[in-house]
Amino acid sequence: MWTWIKNLFNKALKFFKAFLKEVFNNSTQIILAALTDIAVASVNKLASTDMSSEDKRKAAFKEIKDYAIAQGIEARDSLINLLIEMAVNAAKNAAKE
Repeated sequence: MWTWIKNLFNKALKFFKAFLKEVFNNSTQIILAALTDIAVASVNKLASTDMSSEDKRKAAFKEIKDYAIAQGIEARDSLINLLIEMAVNAAKNAAKE
């Protein structure tokens, strides 16, 4: 009997883990979509300044973080850094065209 309960518990745990993984993936996608426009706008605005690359990154990070907080979006620092990198790459690719 205990084996049956243990197997049932393990199946439920696997289902729950898969569910959480899907939810977190979807929530991350929603956050990315919500912050992508502000990240691109910030990077494009800062590109024409004479600030150092590090100062530009810090300014973009602050702008995106402040926007996220104002909108009630909980975005991890690593996600904001990813958004900045994506926006910089998009700007570089647009400049090549």
